[in-house]
Parts: sequence; C-alpha cells; structure tokens
Amino acid sequence: AKTAADLLFVDRFRALGCRVEVATEDGSAGRLGLASEVAAALLEEGGVQALAACGPEGLLEAVAALGRRWDVPTEVSREAYMRCGIGVCGSCARDGRLVCKEGPVFRVHPAPAREAEGPMPHLPHLEVVPLAPKG
Repeated sequence: AKTAADLLFVDRFRALGCRVEVATEDGSAGRLGLASEVAAALLEEGGVQALAACGPEGLLEAVAALGRRWDVPTEVSREAYMRCGIGVCGSCARDGRLVCKEGPVFRVHPAPAREAEGPMPHLPHLEVVPLAPKG
C-alpha cells in the first residue's frame, strides 16, 4: 500500500492463520518499499510456499516474474473493464485470457495448460457470425 491508511483486511487474513507481511511505500506500516521488493526479499529469506497479488499491472507482472524465477506457485487477481461480463465481447481480455470468464484470479506459475485455441475457446457452442451480410 502507499500508506498505512490504504491497507485492507490485514487482521482478517491473520485471523485465517495466514502469514501477512505488510509493506508501505512511505514506511508508515510494516516494511518500507514496494510490495514486489518486499516479496523479493522474502523469497531471498526462504520459506515462501506461494505468492498471491492484487493491484496495478506493474505489480502483478513483477510478482509473476518472481514466481517464475523462484519456482513458487503464484496467482494474481486482475482488474479489467467488462462490457458484457460473459466472455463474448472481449473487452476484458488480458494476455489472451478473459477476466470475466477465466478470472479474476489467474494462476501464472506454474503456467496453466491452455485448451484448444479458437476464436472463442471458452464458448465452444457458439458460432462466430459476421455482423453484416456478405454481398
């Protein structure tokens, strides 16, 4: 988080028995620094069994790279503007995956197996029809 006031659900996660490491960019709570920097430091210390992140795309990319580098199971929660919410319009596509249908939480390491590719592999029962008649 940027500041201690921006932190959410820390007590809830701790109540679940999760190890929670807090980091703020201004140092007002927990470790000083970006969450990705703190994750890297924790990986260096050892004992990390999995990574999970939500936040801006830059953070998600950094955490995904750390998961691959350290061979640690990693999931990220992505945000996207959604028009239809059922996977037809493609407005929420990120890296070839639909946030509304396949997410919002994605396993990024180990990489998930992909189904047979097609124009809309998540909707195999639909036929792609042109909007304007030919001719």
